[in-house]
Amino acid sequence: EVVVLFKGMLVACRAVLSTLALIGVIIYMFSILFRQLSRGSKLEPLYFKSIPAAYGMLLVSSTAPDLASVFEDFLATVDLEMLCFSALFYVFILLISLTVLNLLIGILVNVVADVANTEKTQMQERMLGDLIRRLMRELDPDCDDWIQRPEFLQMFSNPVVVSSMKNVGVDCLDVLDFVDVLFKTPDAVIPVDDLIIFTAKLRGGNVATVKDVIDSRRILGQEFAEVCKRHGLDASEERPLASSR
Repeated sequence: EVVVLFKGMLVACRAVLSTLALIGVIIYMFSILFRQLSRGSKLEPLYFKSIPAAYGMLLVSSTAPDLASVFEDFLATVDLEMLCFSALFYVFILLISLTVLNLLIGILVNVVADVANTEKTQMQERMLGDLIRRLMRELDPDCDDWIQRPEFLQMFSNPVVVSSMKNVGVDCLDVLDFVDVLFKTPDAVIPVDDLIIFTAKLRGGNVATVKDVIDSRRILGQEFAEVCKRHGLDASEERPLASSR
């Protein structure tokens, strides 16, 4: 995780430096403005006695207001000859307060978002499983945890089920399109748990993965083999269209 943080800082280095440069230009412009406007006022000896002093005060007030007192004590103690030390101190404060702490905030926001998405997905899957099991108890009084093709068609053609499935992100029309994939024969049965897992994969918010593409390719291959077998064709034989490509 430390390596990831360092790589993230390196990737964001250009954007951070551009932002710091913009901040520096804006603060320099307002330092000149406040220096001119504060001449002869009570603020001049306190904050704007020179452009560097005004720049330092505005820099600290805008980037690290909680450390203003620390900077005041530091500037009152440091000598003018220690400009390199002062610049290094400023860089340290900017690096910690602006870069690392904001990076930590971004990581926390990302982690919380990932946890929230995971919890939402698990909650929807539990709701989907409870819904299918409740419907199965209504359609199958013996509750043998197996579902047949007629029960499947009856369940996902019910308007109440369609509305309930839509609430958890499942389109019943998409599920019905896979009836021949789930039930190879008219008297085939599948476990209810397998139906829940399969239906959860058809939620609209799911992201397609390489495994989904491979599964689709395998299903298409099986269907193609069934069609060729039904018509007495050899599935491994090249068709003219394929050879022409």
